[in-house]
Amino acid sequence: MKKITVKAPAKINLSLDILGRRADGYHFLRTVMQAIDLCDTIHLSMTGDDIKIICAREDVPCDERNIAYKAAAAFFDQTQAVQTGIRIQIDKIIPSQAGLGGGSADGAAVLVALNELYQTGLDTRKLQEIGALVGADVPFCISGGCALAEGIGEILSPIHAHPEYCLVICKPEVGVSTAAAYKKFDEIGTICPPMTDSLIASLIAGDMKEAALYMSNA
Repeated sequence: MKKITVKAPAKINLSLDILGRRADGYHFLRTVMQAIDLCDTIHLSMTGDDIKIICAREDVPCDERNIAYKAAAAFFDQTQAVQTGIRIQIDKIIPSQAGLGGGSADGAAVLVALNELYQTGLDTRKLQEIGALVGADVPFCISGGCALAEGIGEILSPIHAHPEYCLVICKPEVGVSTAAAYKKFDEIGTICPPMTDSLIASLIAGDMKEAALYMSNA
């Protein structure tokens, strides 16, 4: 196998409670993440002698700043796979700076694809360990589904019992940087009542009307 194409689904946070701030600037969270149908498409091929990122979107960096690049570099650093050169083409659909985890989704998809392409046989947990080195949302984007995420987002507990539902996502032209949003939260010092536990209980009970009451993002 010399090339592979994979999908990179976006995610939304059905709830997000901020519990505190670590010394390194990351925040302790309790959040319910849900994978959605909106996705990028990633094409990987063995070519050249380096990691090369290609994307037509002007707002997407095609160098070491891209999470897909970081994921590929981490994969080769953490495995016995011999890098033969990787070309990563990203067909970008997920909006940037929208809280949809587009960069993390791409990084997760790259790890899954490289595992298949190089036949390294890594299980989901090992892929998530590598993903956590790249970004806090990458481990969830590898497993997908619906899950409670804790720590900085890397500690996952699947939520198996939840109803099917449809939702509409609206993204205005303006974007919000995740780092800037957390910085502003810290500056304001807002105290937001935690909603995550109540949301999980409603999802498990299959009561979508009640669950909607607890969907909030600190």
